[in-house]
Amino acid sequence: MVMRMLRTQIKWIMLSVAVVFVLSILFMYGPMGGGGSDDGGMKDYPVATLDGTKVMRSSIEMGLRDAVERANLQEVTSADLPALRKSVLQNIILTHELEKEAKARGIAVTDQEVDDVVAEIKDQFPTVEAYDQYLERSGIEMKALRENIARQLAQQKVFEGELSSVVLGEEEIAEFYDKTKEVFFRRPEGFNLNVAHLPAEDLAREVAEKINAQGDWDGALNILSSDVRDHTPYDQPVFVASEALASHFGQVLSADMNVAVGPFEVASDDFVVIMKREALPEQILPLDEVSQDISNLLLSRKRSEVQHKFFHDLIARANVTVHDEELFAVSVVPEPASKDLETASTDAAQRPLSQDTEETASQEGEPLSEDSDMTE
Repeated sequence: MVMRMLRTQIKWIMLSVAVVFVLSILFMYGPMGGGGSDDGGMKDYPVATLDGTKVMRSSIEMGLRDAVERANLQEVTSADLPALRKSVLQNIILTHELEKEAKARGIAVTDQEVDDVVAEIKDQFPTVEAYDQYLERSGIEMKALRENIARQLAQQKVFEGELSSVVLGEEEIAEFYDKTKEVFFRRPEGFNLNVAHLPAEDLAREVAEKINAQGDWDGALNILSSDVRDHTPYDQPVFVASEALASHFGQVLSADMNVAVGPFEVASDDFVVIMKREALPEQILPLDEVSQDISNLLLSRKRSEVQHKFFHDLIARANVTVHDEELFAVSVVPEPASKDLETASTDAAQRPLSQDTEETASQEGEPLSEDSDMTE
């Protein structure tokens, strides 16, 4: 609760290979080879060469479709396609270099580790039969799937090895707190409240009456649990500023402590009952109360910086030649009025791929694991 405001104001993205890997491996699994196939009538041909291996146009288009679907992009125009293709190609490069790095470091993956991932994949399906049917329909052979899992686990270990060196000192936490406490850790005057959500006004009124009659918040709500949409346990109230209460639930301000008030209509099918528990004065929250949240934030920020540099270095060393620059050519966007508005990603998108392979294609996400789609 303490860092809720901070979390809504600061957005940082940390690569979470282990989670995303398990959820997306089947989605990203593509056919091995396929270098001579067409893609919707399009003639297939090599668009780049990576360490002597051809990267086919079909692989780029497949990766593009997968990326759009995973990101749930609703309005992709023809003007967006070159930048998206460029991102796919750079992710292929990155995945290829990660695999090379895993081999260079002698990283091994055990059968048990692969078994564990296969089990987690099965858990994404309602039944084992549904899982088997999916593999059969998709033409995925278990041997090839396990090999793909092993490769990605090895790459994951490379990345985790880089992050293991990230440490955070107590002085960094204290410094962040001192610089930001007035902005992020000043809690306004307000109240700790218990809140229950009900689907109908009459039901909400009945709940409020039961709570007040019994003098037992949890007991009354447990009795009507099948009708209660959501509620805070009595010993886990939430803080709401007085100003916010006055704007939407003014009656609560004048209510007695430990008295259920309502119902208040939030939406046509959402009514809340509120119990005021404790008045809290305005204060700056102490360091010991927020230090863990600060530590989590700063560690994630540091890890993101390490990730960016590591990916940058991997792509910078790649031996890649682009044969079809036009496929990845992004139209030059007019320079913004303020130079501060210009981003590094825009700069990268406007340069030919052969000139900027050192730029990481996915600073905030995982590689697309398209190396299996590169054909000799």
